[in-house]
Order: sequence, then C-alpha cells, then structure tokens
Amino acid sequence: MSAATLSRSYLPLDANWRLLGNCADEDPDVMYPPPRDRYGIRQARDVCGGCPVTVKCLTDAIEAQDWNGIRGGMTGDERRAYAKQVAA
Repeated sequence: MSAATLSRSYLPLDANWRLLGNCADEDPDVMYPPPRDRYGIRQARDVCGGCPVTVKCLTDAIEAQDWNGIRGGMTGDERRAYAKQVAA
C-alpha cells in the first residue's frame, strides 16, 4: 500500500462550514431555547452575531426545512416566513 492510499481524504472547506460557526463551541442547548424564552432566544442570536457562516447556516436550514432552534440568526417561525417570502 502506498502512502497516498493511507492518506486522509479531506473534504472541501465548504463541506465543513459548520466548524467555522460561532456556535461550534457552544452547548447545543443554547441554540435551541424554548419558543417563548425571550432571554434564551436573545442569547442564541448573540452567538449568531458576527458569525462568518450565518448566510450558509440560514440557507442550509431553509433547504433542509429545519424549523427548530436558532439558525442563521432567526427562529424557526422567522425562517419559515422568510422562506415563503423568498419563494413568492
């Protein structure tokens, strides 16, 4: 077996975009506050603030129809409404 056969195959950076998110080192519970928990939602949005992959995260959530938690700086209801608006 050659060294090339044993070398690790790395995915392109785009496939690993989640590793670049501000939330990558957060407790996942922070990003999934109860729907009426205004403080929890604000805390999760603060994590999203200035995140380098916010647009990718939002796009991924909408494409996957993931309406749970805070993704791309939006709640699930906000993402659903945004997706309808964009589709119209």
